[in-house]
Amino acid sequence: MRRPAIIPILVFLVASALASALASPLLAVLQGVMSLNPNILRLTVFSTAVGAAVAFLIWRRSLAYPPVAVTMLSWPVLFGVGAFLLAGVLAFALAKIEHAPWRAPRPGDLGAPLVIILAVQLIGAAAEEVGWRGLVQPLLETRLAIWKAALVTGALFALGHFYLAFMVSPASFLLFIVSAIAISLVLAVATVGQSWASRIAVASLLHFLVNMETFFLFADGDGSVLYFADLALAFGAVGVVALVVLWRRADRFAYPSRRRRCPLRGMTPSGAIDPSATLGMSAGRQIGRACRRFPSVHDAPTQLSSAAISRRLAILALRPANASNARSCAIREFGLVRTL
Repeated sequence: MRRPAIIPILVFLVASALASALASPLLAVLQGVMSLNPNILRLTVFSTAVGAAVAFLIWRRSLAYPPVAVTMLSWPVLFGVGAFLLAGVLAFALAKIEHAPWRAPRPGDLGAPLVIILAVQLIGAAAEEVGWRGLVQPLLETRLAIWKAALVTGALFALGHFYLAFMVSPASFLLFIVSAIAISLVLAVATVGQSWASRIAVASLLHFLVNMETFFLFADGDGSVLYFADLALAFGAVGVVALVVLWRRADRFAYPSRRRRCPLRGMTPSGAIDPSATLGMSAGRQIGRACRRFPSVHDAPTQLSSAAISRRLAILALRPANASNARSCAIREFGLVRTL
């Protein structure tokens, strides 16, 4: 039985929206009572955690999640850190070139002790990422390629900040959507293939990094089109790189039910193939020789003998349509560096 994926996402979105709509007046009053600067933490971000909790309570252990393929401390995490630091530098450079009015906040303007600011920002980032990178992104990965899942998650993540549409101009909000999608692409690179807990932890820390950059470099800006344009350019640049990375890794992290089946998988070194198949053997031998010459260091099937590969590909090459498929399988499975 296919595990649910789309319905839990819809329930999450509806529950988050309802929690935000119903709790907004109460949270606004609470924010005023606590004298908490909205630039430090907007309490409505916890509606995302409420929506995720509802989805988890309904489906519990029946949710489909991609298999764990990487560890928490891997190069994609470093890529995420470097990408966001670079984006911060680019945005800061653009502000200096334009002589923009937004500046870093003065110590007396923080509105709370630094320790409190850091703590509530981290909690707020985690509250959001439980839903977006802990639920939506991995569930979409079971239905879409990882780069498509990241784009859809980014769009939903941006629209989840709908309250900004009532605070800034439409152009500013559209530019914010561009930045949010780019940020989601980088977060996807850093979290794809990790466990549920690692996804949330990594995404929360990187989200926290982005929030701290915009707060301490620009005091969250002035909401102008120019401010959001700078952020869109800076984060959009690293987002494009992240999209290319996701596209190139799509096959490796494809959900098992979505992976393209290749006849080369499951072969034994002895190559238990009908040796009487001779038609198309020339094409098979050609690919077999190429596989032997350009083996992939990442794939176990490269240990097969070229003869076994040739026999399997010879059968595939009996018809022209299969010949093309055989070549693409060989290139994908054996990491060939040239087109045959």
